[in-house]
Amino acid sequence: MSITENRHLNMFYPYRREVIEQNLTRALIIVLRILNSEAKNTLLKVIVGDVFPSSLIDEEQLTYTIEDATPPPKNCKFKRLVAISTTGVIKEDSDTDAKSIPDAQIRVGSGNDAVIMIESKVRSNTLSLDQLKRHAVILGEDLDSVIHVITWNKISSEVSKLISSGSLSDTEVFVAQEFLDFLSINYDYGILNRLLIPSFRGLEIPSMG
Repeated sequence: MSITENRHLNMFYPYRREVIEQNLTRALIIVLRILNSEAKNTLLKVIVGDVFPSSLIDEEQLTYTIEDATPPPKNCKFKRLVAISTTGVIKEDSDTDAKSIPDAQIRVGSGNDAVIMIESKVRSNTLSLDQLKRHAVILGEDLDSVIHVITWNKISSEVSKLISSGSLSDTEVFVAQEFLDFLSINYDYGILNRLLIPSFRGLEIPSMG
């Protein structure tokens, strides 16, 4: 039975739950957590933008949270609001909900070195200008100074490149490919292209600290 016939065998697919944007954001965070430092920096540069100072990355000081609106410290060196969607289009709307919680947050050095907030939309849902402005307020910045927009297809493409690069361990390849399958079979992003995954019997799973 192929994974497309039983999607519940995918490690990211939520059993008996609707597949929503938080689940996809969570899957992306898990991939970032498990990647080695070089691959992590490569993917972060794409997600956050070339201005991201990779020199700030210290594997031991990276923290990841889901649905986190905690503002950065006043002395934070780098702030970024990453907006991910199908098209990358931001639309003005009348979304005046005062509650604004980004889908995920990545911090470096308890937030003193960097705070990256992530807002994601899936399928036909578009990014809300009002919502993004509220997220920028949490960062203490104007939206234009912190926003970076990227599409899920772009992220899918970059993860595919990492898999093909030969720089990932067997475990990293497995998790990255599961992520690509999750993108494809549940959201129609990227191209479903199962790679020949090596046997994982007796494989030691690395720490995802």
